[in-house]
Amino acid sequence: MASIKMQIEEDMRVKGLDIEAYTDVSQEWGGLGRYPSPTDYLLVSLGACVLSLMGLKARAMRFDLTGTQVEVEKIMTREERFEKLIVTVDCTRAIDRKTAEKLERAAKGCPVHEVISVEQEFIFRWNFSG
Repeated sequence: MASIKMQIEEDMRVKGLDIEAYTDVSQEWGGLGRYPSPTDYLLVSLGACVLSLMGLKARAMRFDLTGTQVEVEKIMTREERFEKLIVTVDCTRAIDRKTAEKLERAAKGCPVHEVISVEQEFIFRWNFSG
């Protein structure tokens, strides 16, 4: 999908026309906050991209990443601008250091990561098997 159409509805809710997605202005900005904000979806995009690329690399290496989780935390300025994003990947499966390094490189190649111009910190939690 190369483009996504959206439209604004009542109460400043935005609806995706091509995909099932809604955003809402946060309550701090005068919205109802019923749905994730646009900045929340950026976190979803980054986290999903990181896990997807790691998953592709893991599959090619015949390593099962099932259950691996990612948390993306946004640190905002007073002006509600991104200051920093912290990406924490938590893999509870036993893994060796060489495999972990390859998966980390794959994660950092995420195109969403590359277009975001704020500081991003990656934290990887591995259950090393040796």
